[in-house]
Amino acid sequence: MSGRADELRIDGSGVCQIEALTLQTSRANVELAGMSHARIKATEELKVDLSGSSSVRYAGQPSRIEKDLSGSSSLEEVRN
Repeated sequence: MSGRADELRIDGSGVCQIEALTLQTSRANVELAGMSHARIKATEELKVDLSGSSSVRYAGQPSRIEKDLSGSSSLEEVRN
């Protein structure tokens, strides 16, 4: 995915992979379970709810981050 959006919402479970680092969003809300992975860019707000072995890699230096991580899930900032 690429382009611009005010808001991005991702809800994934099982085994899925989302590549959206080139989609610039103001706000992102990501809910992942199982072995799901997402790479996103959010500039203002990032909310994540991750369980299982899910992961989110993010760019954009959001000023507000809310996270709920369980299992071996992870949230990591990437530099692009």
